[in-house]
Amino acid sequence: MFDTNHFKEKIKAWTQENPEASKDEFLNYCEELIPVGKYKQFSWLLEQASMWFENIRRNAKNLSSD
Repeated sequence: MFDTNHFKEKIKAWTQENPEASKDEFLNYCEELIPVGKYKQFSWLLEQASMWFENIRRNAKNLSSD
């Protein structure tokens, strides 16, 4: 069984460990966490993670320019 909360914890930790990572690198990592054969079922989660990543990066950029 795929645990979405565990997925979210892992991507949060990865983002903190890789602050300079690109969106593509992030999405590749996310895709690796999705079980084989479940990609289509959890495509919504990848979309959500992508938007979250963009928001985090935008907020970090805004904070650094203040």
